[in-house]
Amino acid sequence: MAYDPYKAAEQIVRNKGRWSTAVATGKSGDEYHEKAKYYYAELRENGYSGIADKLEGYGYGEALEYLDTLDKNGGTYDADKALASAEANRESLDNKRTELYDRLMNEYKTVYSDAEDGKLSEEGERIYAEFKEAGERATGHTVAEVAASNSGNVDSYAAANAHRQMTDYLKAGSEAASKAENERTDRLLSVLDGIYGAGKGLLDSENASIDDAESTAYAVYKADQERAIAEGEWEKITSDDYYGDRYEKYLSTLVKLYPDYADEISDIFHFLG
Repeated sequence: MAYDPYKAAEQIVRNKGRWSTAVATGKSGDEYHEKAKYYYAELRENGYSGIADKLEGYGYGEALEYLDTLDKNGGTYDADKALASAEANRESLDNKRTELYDRLMNEYKTVYSDAEDGKLSEEGERIYAEFKEAGERATGHTVAEVAASNSGNVDSYAAANAHRQMTDYLKAGSEAASKAENERTDRLLSVLDGIYGAGKGLLDSENASIDDAESTAYAVYKADQERAIAEGEWEKITSDDYYGDRYEKYLSTLVKLYPDYADEISDIFHFLG
């Protein structure tokens, strides 16, 4: 019967949890630490040092999450299934990354395009309009005063002064609106940078999880192969084998690895041979 690394990993995680609870309540967790040692050794003796090393470096929470990556198939870890799952997850992750970057790129382009065009937003137009209205009130009041004191006539000096006032208001309004637009652009870019940072963090975390699952699956797969060869289940292929011998060993090994595809493998080998 094939060795089941999941059971040992599960016992290690359980003892990590019990150790944490004991220490948190002021008790000694030594007995749980000693129990876990047995399962670490068991994993390493059976060729699963990769799993043991990872669990040994994790706290209880991380170990519990890692345990979830060790898929169970009737209680036995299935490396082929884990690799297929990791490949599917990586494809999904690549799609997520592409969608995030495409969406953010479009948003960045929109923000920069608006800034380059100099087109005012509703807020910018409102600020400019307020200064313009204030200028019209101020210059209208000035002209009215001159006309009242000059029998209803407005001289050229008063008109020029009113024009200067209006120009100053419009300039100030333009500067205020421009400042507001720059601040708005900075806020939008800051929000987009935040979305990028958060999204990249999640994607990197998911990618690390997939890498971890693949690393474990490859380690288990290799250990299973080495154990099968050592037990005589598979014939070891050496450089001293003749071509025909190697051919038969390749065929035999692949059929044992993928029994559901024995006919297809045989057909392919005979076609290539």
